[in-house]
Amino acid sequence: MGAATLIDLLKRHLKAHGITYAKVAERLGLSEASVKRMFSRHDFTLQRLEDVCRVADLDFAALVRALYDEQASAAHLTVEQEQEQLVGAIESAPQILGLDPGAEIALEGSIGQPGQGPPDQRPDAVLGH
Repeated sequence: MGAATLIDLLKRHLKAHGITYAKVAERLGLSEASVKRMFSRHDFTLQRLEDVCRVADLDFAALVRALYDEQASAAHLTVEQEQEQLVGAIESAPQILGLDPGAEIALEGSIGQPGQGPPDQRPDAVLGH
């Protein structure tokens, strides 16, 4: 979890709640240009980050938890998402392998279901069971 990601989440929170850089600047006694610069450069002290969270009526620990939850949910794909990625990878295989771009790749069996496909390609056949 990087500081830039935490600041990006804070920026999204501010926007979602209609809190402008001008409002943050006013509440912190800074110029709007200074606030914009802090966000664009991701240049925050921990104290300044807590101050901006306070302006946003957001507990710093809650911001960190929200980032953790966001990253954890992004790390898990649904079966449909995994299948879409697999199909996309298979569809791009001819270009990656330098084959004819019009070449078709036939998928036998069902994606994600063990024991499907031709008998000689099933895991149990390969292992000799």
